[in-house]
Amino acid sequence: MILRRRSPITSKNYFDMTPQTLQKWHRDKIGNLGRVVTGKTPPTAHKEFYVGEFPFITPSDISTFDVRYISDTERTISSFWASKNKKYILPRDAITYVCIGSTVGKIGLTEKESITNQQINALVANPLKLVPQYGYYLLRNITPEIQQIASARGAGKGIMNKSQFEDFDVTVPSVDDQQSIADILSRYDDLIENNTLRIQILEQTSQAVYAEWFVNFRFPGHEKVKMVNSGTNFGEIPDDWKVTNLSELVDFVRGIEPGSDNYKSEYKAGRIPFLRVGDLGSRNSNIFIDSDLVGDNVVSKTDIAVTMDGTVGRVAIGFYGAYSTGIRKLVIKNKIINREYLYLLMLSDFIQDIIKSHAKGTTILHASESIKYMQFVLPNQKIMDDLCILAKPLIDGILVLREQNQNLANARNLLIPKLVTGEIKI
Repeated sequence: MILRRRSPITSKNYFDMTPQTLQKWHRDKIGNLGRVVTGKTPPTAHKEFYVGEFPFITPSDISTFDVRYISDTERTISSFWASKNKKYILPRDAITYVCIGSTVGKIGLTEKESITNQQINALVANPLKLVPQYGYYLLRNITPEIQQIASARGAGKGIMNKSQFEDFDVTVPSVDDQQSIADILSRYDDLIENNTLRIQILEQTSQAVYAEWFVNFRFPGHEKVKMVNSGTNFGEIPDDWKVTNLSELVDFVRGIEPGSDNYKSEYKAGRIPFLRVGDLGSRNSNIFIDSDLVGDNVVSKTDIAVTMDGTVGRVAIGFYGAYSTGIRKLVIKNKIINREYLYLLMLSDFIQDIIKSHAKGTTILHASESIKYMQFVLPNQKIMDDLCILAKPLIDGILVLREQNQNLANARNLLIPKLVTGEIKI
């Protein structure tokens, strides 16, 4: 099993290394624990500034809670711009924290030297006062309080500026205890991230099989199959395959919106998790609703779901709960098609392109119209069954790993407030 190697804590000359004696647990301000850097966006008219070696981190590049390190960003920044704006360069293990907008509280650690935009305040830890990984878990724990304050100050749009962020009071133990706490919690995240990598490998393997069989038509026995003109844009297809619409075989069942007044922050008997669009990605659902509001709008862990509003085209399996109107549950109504084929079909570039090309909206995308355009080439039953035999163990493996990740995340989330407040002694 390959786990992420945690690098030793170094100052990189950001701070005076004069030793100082600290109390076991003490109150301090975030700004006293390190250097706070508010990011900056280079002029967008200069396209050459956006090609380079420095990841440019924006809120959309930060996953929610279950991916600590930010390894991929949509854009990068050139070394030329960075050399002229050195104060915005963050070292590895800087804590990036979204402080403006609707996503206040998204948090991550830099994996390498990076630059952020102005919606993010980053904390470069003083190694004499703060272990970066501990700071990551500490800020996660106080995020609800920060969000409440930011919302009150933002007049409809959350905001906590640099000085307010720096002045925020926190309680921290000694650096040695911080390291011990960070090590305990990191073991959970190491396992989660390792499982996530294994999930990605299983998904890539199954999608590669799908592409080989149903895009390139190199399925078992293809050499003996005659290709015929389909009379459609698909051109030539295997002799006993046919072009059909997905809506003839599958119902896309829309979810519900019970209203935010009915959202509950903790589980109790008679409640069920409520999944929103973001919860089918990296975010863990932390919302529950009363079961009597749900009806039949529930996905089980073997159901396939797809997002049709907001971030459109996100395909998920392995989730349980009621689900919002931005999500559709796929219910097979014709047994000609099986779950394994349907899952890989929805993930295919072909279907993803249809969803995105028919999405409408400026601020929030809506792609439900795309369903009627999901025409595809349906294979014969034998090839469909052969795919099921091959892909089912891969997909079942994904479900097992996601279940493990959920259990690990639940255990970690229970430990975070107990460890970072000293309720559990180490």
